[in-house]
Amino acid sequence: MIREHEDVRNYLSSVCSQIRVRELHKDIRRELESHLEELVIEKEAEGASREEAVAWAIRQMGDPLTVGRELHRIHKPRMHWGLLLGLIAFLGLGVFAMYSIESSYAAMRSNALDGVGFAIRKMFFIALGLPVLLLFYFMDYRKLKAWSLFMYGLPALVWFVLRCSGRW
Repeated sequence: MIREHEDVRNYLSSVCSQIRVRELHKDIRRELESHLEELVIEKEAEGASREEAVAWAIRQMGDPLTVGRELHRIHKPRMHWGLLLGLIAFLGLGVFAMYSIESSYAAMRSNALDGVGFAIRKMFFIALGLPVLLLFYFMDYRKLKAWSLFMYGLPALVWFVLRCSGRW
């Protein structure tokens, strides 16, 4: 098997060291091993020894640092700007609609409040929520799985205590 060869392991480690998305290392190693295996079999069929075939196959694959950088460039996470702009547009439309409704109610009641305070409050909470959204967008949320029971249980417990204490 080709993966037991020291030069192949070194090559694959060098390639993977350039790729930051660790979840892809296993798949990339498997893919590159497959290509190297094919090249080695091809060269051995021509009569080369195993060592010569492995060295030739590694040369054919290219510089490991360059290959790793290119694979990182292809597989790095990217911001989906259209999704973010769509979200901001819907948030703006929602705040505008709520402001319009609140202003019309204030006018009917001859109230001094014209809905501006309501809209500013909503924009404040949106401004608090967007960074949290972006944090979770770029964060590997699968790491939170270990805390999932706590993150569900604590609010459920607080709700239960408040419900039973009559302060709800």
